[in-house]
Amino acid sequence: MPSIGTLLKTAARLGPVAYPAVKKAVEVIKKNPELARTAQDLVDRFTKARAARSRPENLRRSVGVLRSQAQQLLSRADTPQEAARAQRWLLQADRVESAIGLIGIHSGKQQQRDAARIQKRIDELFGEILTATMEDAEEHQRGELGGPASA
Repeated sequence: MPSIGTLLKTAARLGPVAYPAVKKAVEVIKKNPELARTAQDLVDRFTKARAARSRPENLRRSVGVLRSQAQQLLSRADTPQEAARAQRWLLQADRVESAIGLIGIHSGKQQQRDAARIQKRIDELFGEILTATMEDAEEHQRGELGGPASA
């Protein structure tokens, strides 16, 4: 089982936008240490996606991780609100993917600014999806153990 310190160190490399979500996930993990693997797996997949050689490929891979996690959350949605939230993330992933395709039409400095703006949005989505993933895992774990359902 990964340690909380390892998870925080990995998250620190993701940037200031994603770090608060990971810290929030750590609070969930402190209550339920079994959920550490869930958080670490998602953070590892996202970190690996960001390691692509080219910036556009890095962004596309990151969106792919977010899209697959949003689809997983959609398939596990217990309420219409959870399903709608996951569908919004999928729509946002599509929009970000489209924006990545437009980076190449600008000059060098503008490409860098566009890529940075897109990366920030991807990081924000990652934070939202990581938080939802941890909440979902915690809820399902409680359900399997026969505990009270969360509100």
